[in-house]
Amino acid sequence: MVGGDYRLPSLAVRDFTARGGWWVAAQVPLFGGLLAFWLLWGDGWGAVALVAGAALAGAGGALVAGGLAALGSQLTPFPAPLHGGALVERGAYRLVRHPIYGGILLGALGVSLADGNWPGLVLAAALGGLFWAKSWVEEGMLATRFATYAAYRARVRRRLIPGIL
Repeated sequence: MVGGDYRLPSLAVRDFTARGGWWVAAQVPLFGGLLAFWLLWGDGWGAVALVAGAALAGAGGALVAGGLAALGSQLTPFPAPLHGGALVERGAYRLVRHPIYGGILLGALGVSLADGNWPGLVLAAALGGLFWAKSWVEEGMLATRFATYAAYRARVRRRLIPGIL
């Protein structure tokens, strides 16, 4: 290649890495595995598991919807906040610091429980661990970007699930 063209992929990878892209990439096989297990597995554990799972999935959906509504145009899959964005403390972010992660986790647990799906529960737990670690990295980036983040974190004690986690 002529000139500096050979460096373009390197710059793209550096930008992807700086924004926390590998955390996003790590989610893909977990989401894919969950979908595959939900479609291919599932013994059903009865009415109680079905109702409890549906309740968890519904609560998760509400938490995700609240997080999406509060973030609006600032939504990004990356842990790094958007340039020029503001710290969001309204809506679902008054309950937990990462409502979308928590809602996805509740939804994955709920669907797996309702389906009677042990492998799904295991992958949902792995996704929860990934979200916990990703949120830790994200909080470091938020604290660096926003001077008021430490006070927000002190006010909103739960990271993923209101009253629990």
